[in-house]
Amino acid sequence: LRYAFIVIFVGLILAIPLLLFRRDQAPDDDSLKDKNTKNLIFYLFAWFETTWLFSCVVDMFVMAIPYVFRFAAGYINPAYKRYWRILRAIRKPVTVFAAIIIAQCALEVYITTNDSLAVYYGLDANTVNWDDILGYILFQCIFASALYLIEKVLMLYITIHYHYRSDQKRNTRSKELHTALTTLYEASVYSYPLGSPSFIVEDTLISNPGSDIIQRVNQGKEARQFLGRLGFGSGKTARFFGNMRTNPESHWFTAGTAYAIVERALADPKSAAALATRIWKSLVEEGQDALKKEDIVEAFGPYRREEALATFKAIDENESNDIRLDEIVWTVVEAGRVRRDIYRQMADVNHCLNTFEWVILTLITVAMTFFILTQFIDQIKQIQTTIGTVFVGLGFAAGRTVNKFLQGSILVFFEHPFDVGDRVQVYNMGATNSVSVIVKSQSLLYTVFQRVDNMQTLQMMNMRLAEKRIENVTRSGVNKESRSVYLDIDTTFVEIMALRAELEAFLKANPRDYLPALGLSVKNIHELEKMELGVSWTHKTNWENEPLRAKRSTRFMCALIAAVRKLNIKKPAQHLLGHTEKPVWQVQIASEEAKM
Repeated sequence: LRYAFIVIFVGLILAIPLLLFRRDQAPDDDSLKDKNTKNLIFYLFAWFETTWLFSCVVDMFVMAIPYVFRFAAGYINPAYKRYWRILRAIRKPVTVFAAIIIAQCALEVYITTNDSLAVYYGLDANTVNWDDILGYILFQCIFASALYLIEKVLMLYITIHYHYRSDQKRNTRSKELHTALTTLYEASVYSYPLGSPSFIVEDTLISNPGSDIIQRVNQGKEARQFLGRLGFGSGKTARFFGNMRTNPESHWFTAGTAYAIVERALADPKSAAALATRIWKSLVEEGQDALKKEDIVEAFGPYRREEALATFKAIDENESNDIRLDEIVWTVVEAGRVRRDIYRQMADVNHCLNTFEWVILTLITVAMTFFILTQFIDQIKQIQTTIGTVFVGLGFAAGRTVNKFLQGSILVFFEHPFDVGDRVQVYNMGATNSVSVIVKSQSLLYTVFQRVDNMQTLQMMNMRLAEKRIENVTRSGVNKESRSVYLDIDTTFVEIMALRAELEAFLKANPRDYLPALGLSVKNIHELEKMELGVSWTHKTNWENEPLRAKRSTRFMCALIAAVRKLNIKKPAQHLLGHTEKPVWQVQIASEEAKM
């Protein structure tokens, strides 16, 4: 209705001069100049009215195409149904392009080639008139709008390509875990309503996370802008209406729903830990030390058994079939950190896309303005060669900056080796030593990291980063760790197999931390003096969490040392006196001791 009101209202305003200055309303005693002036005003507003109405028709047609495409794709091929948002995203540039073409055509019909308009009466045919200038400007604007359309399509392609290249596994995992926590929180509140004496501390921490609300709102705004590029624009409606909602079952508009409470709780580690504690304590049977599938099935009821099993699978990070309190707290806190990293990533990418788009639009605007000015201003025509030489010189001077910008754009938008929050290993080409860092923020020209070893901030240009070898630990899933142990050359095969049995027993006894896969083999024999034994084991999760990785690695190394000592396996060249390798030995003693 608002759209129709605007179209009709503007159309009626533009129609008023058409009614006032039409030919049958002109008095007979007017002079020829007055008649020409009124005639010109009539055709000018006829041009405005035609451009406005036909542009609105084109806009309505372009606005309807995505929905027609979505409807037709549902019957032809549902897999193509998701592309309707692409057509909706290019509505504005298509409408602008069509409107300028309509304005150019209408100008030719109503002004330039109109024989009824005596605007050229008494003028030289070779004189450049205002309609010629306007026609040339519109002609240049057609090229500018075409470039604008191409630029929007390019930005849409970059956005979709970046979204496709992002870590979908991480995003999907975050959504599944958020849905599971929402369902579990609803079950917890159903069993123990808010304000219950048993959970008064947890409810207080959940509702008052104490985080920076302004910063979170700003990041949410940038995230919504990034989603708007993909065609998701419902966040603005939710922000405008607040607690008002049209669908009673919707969670977008109400601040007190389980979805909104879990979303706020995940934004702060303290409230996330309180949320996990409330869920775990409200569902675990009294006297038990772990949350099991049966506990969730009992809380959900027999008719929601499949949903209960899927929910338990989502929160069972270690796949151990029972969840202890410290494990669910770590899972929920980590889920909140990942979710915050996703929002920061969207904010950084939106900033990069805006910067890239404004650079392209600025270049298009400067080029089109220069072409228009050189056509009508003689002074610019005279110094056109000089201006060209200056731009060429500036191109050489700013070539390095342009190279940084282009390489940074390729790294961020197309290569996309990491996201914000990922842990990566950065190597020089051909090197074996690396620097372990965590990505903190991204820009088109540089990336900010935090080193894992000393927690210092590291900033590196994307141009230099494109020349490095990058291993993404976060995207790698479970990680395998390998170590070499040097044993005595007399170590037998039986002792090595006994060592394997001890280590496999250790892995089976700790299924929450390690996978049961163990690699144990002789890698090399050095000069028949010592044996190099390779040991590899697989962590249950990847190395993104450095304290957890260090704890598990240290624990396995201690178990390895204990197993070696238990089996009395000797270190290299550790032969007793009198051994065949040491048949003779010498001992130096004092002369007084020798005389005794």
